Amino acid sequence: MSNEKRKLESWELAECAALKDLIKQENASRPKEKRITQEAAGAALGMNQASFSNYLNGRLALNKDVAVGVHKIFGIPPDRYSKRLAQEIAEVARAYGDTDYQKNDLYAQASAGHRLAVDDMASRMLGMTEEQALKLKQAMDLLMPSDDPRKD
Repeated sequence: MSNEKRKLESWELAECAALKDLIKQENASRPKEKRITQEAAGAALGMNQASFSNYLNGRLALNKDVAVGVHKIFGIPPDRYSKRLAQEIAEVARAYGDTDYQKNDLYAQASAGHRLAVDDMASRMLGMTEEQALKLKQAMDLLMPSDDPRKD
């Protein structure tokens, strides 16, 4: 078995280049402290920075998982850089249909900016001390009625 990667087709390279440009534009529109690095994007996608870079630089072909992840992270819909991936994702979505979970998933319904803020808060919370986490839980308990099913 060869370790050589296949050479991407010209249309695959065009998708990668278009996504790279859109991410660059998206980051340029954000304040410097809100820009998303390749390292952070890769980590959010479950890969390292080098792997994410390989997608953007046309060494790896884009796929549905990367497209969905990029949409969640940057708010860039796949149809802006790949009609093929947008169609594949739409077909999968039709196959699964609208479940109650999808209808009630507030995170998925939130804007890209709100999702980024929630993700940022969650990552900061992961670095909390046990004492800080306990104080946060106590504050949440005070704000949420005890009979609210979302409390647990």
